[in-house]
Amino acid sequence: MKCYQLIFLSIVLILYGCTPKENQIAKKVSSSYIQSLVQSAIDSNAIANNNLSGLIDFNLPLNKNYNSLKVDSINLNSGEVYFFVLLEYPNPVYNRFAVYDTSLTLLLLDKSLNGNLTAESITLSGRQFIKVNEGFISKDVLVLNRLSLYEPDSSKVNLVFRTHTKLAKPDIEYFQEIKELNDNLITTKMSSSTDSPINDFEDVFNYDSTLKKYKSEKETFDLFVKKEIAEFEHDTEKSQLTDEQ
Repeated sequence: MKCYQLIFLSIVLILYGCTPKENQIAKKVSSSYIQSLVQSAIDSNAIANNNLSGLIDFNLPLNKNYNSLKVDSINLNSGEVYFFVLLEYPNPVYNRFAVYDTSLTLLLLDKSLNGNLTAESITLSGRQFIKVNEGFISKDVLVLNRLSLYEPDSSKVNLVFRTHTKLAKPDIEYFQEIKELNDNLITTKMSSSTDSPINDFEDVFNYDSTLKKYKSEKETFDLFVKKEIAEFEHDTEKSQLTDEQ
């Protein structure tokens, strides 16, 4: 009987001994705590980087000279809290966008962002997204903006929409904006600063439930932007992004 009592007491002590530690971890996971981890990882702290599921690629040369670091949170309708990290460097190969839950489980890691980056949580048509804007330059003088919408759910975060929203040439600017968003589709409308054949064009991005993404069959504005860049003749002086190297 005493043996069973000792076993029971040991279990109780173990359980009660773990609770304060778990509570301590839960309390310290905040935007400021994650920011300190990111800064430690940038300084090549392997433990901090492991806690962030390898946010920083240690296979790349060490680079502490980042432009900006933003850590913020989004409160979901379900009551969960997710934290997002946006790290911008002069060299975009180091750029990172990541989303974590309160246990520091990595829900999304995007290494494909370029240029000047901004991020914010928004609500569109009753749905919650993290919106990321990229502003960058091509061929020294062409100014571009690209919009990405990431939608969180109970276990992960999906990149559900990405498209260019602006192309500025020396003599004209072109725009694409969201006109409608619902569960099935996103409709966009195009315009320009002066008369242009693209004015009032619309595109429809249908939601693919398998890919969990809004996709357009035409990709009108993105193809238009790529064509304008390819046909724009200009002697470049700055380095152009062509690949990871």
